[in-house]
Amino acid sequence: MMERHDLHSLLDLGNLFILHQRERAVITCLRRGGVTTANVSSLRFLEVGCGTGGLLPLLTYYGASPDRMFGIDLDRSRIREARRRYPAIHFVVADAARLPLPTEGYDVAIQSTLFTSILDQRARRQAAAEMLRVLRPSGFVLWFDFRYNSPRNEKVRGITRRQITRDLFPDTATFFVSTVLLPPLARRIARASWLVAECLSLLRPLRSHYCALIRPRPTKPAAE
Repeated sequence: MMERHDLHSLLDLGNLFILHQRERAVITCLRRGGVTTANVSSLRFLEVGCGTGGLLPLLTYYGASPDRMFGIDLDRSRIREARRRYPAIHFVVADAARLPLPTEGYDVAIQSTLFTSILDQRARRQAAAEMLRVLRPSGFVLWFDFRYNSPRNEKVRGITRRQITRDLFPDTATFFVSTVLLPPLARRIARASWLVAECLSLLRPLRSHYCALIRPRPTKPAAE
């Protein structure tokens, strides 16, 4: 049996499998959004609800510049830890529903498992609107979150594709990837057989997350 402190260790093949599936989906969406090896270092990234670092450190391996990355989180202790771990990245204590950031200042706004922990629908909509507000005209939202409710945590409520496109981000163009074999299953199966875990992940109902690219539609000029 795994010890509690090993639940996210990449020395465990189950956790490594989950990370690989997430990374494949993230890279697919970034490339779909026009992020390339040629331009990634010039782009400005924001992660809302970054915790102790979130996806931002991962982006440095893709060529993104740490000094062009910004993370916000409500939890002061998490931001303090993020600053300690990644001093080159900018981290700020702030509310996702009231971002203290300029309009049209970022190329990619990221959220990873934040929205499923916001249970108030109004707060969800405010956070979504703020993410769109800070995007540059050519920018997009990178979404990674649960499709299903958590059986172990009643404070995590899955968000459906319909909720994303109609309730949170209407009037946007979207691209979805369902990904990540259900984590309890992935951890158990991948330790025994990586190949079997890959085969099981081909079954869409067994994928626990959506990774999505969400791009605002251009506003039509007002008629004269």
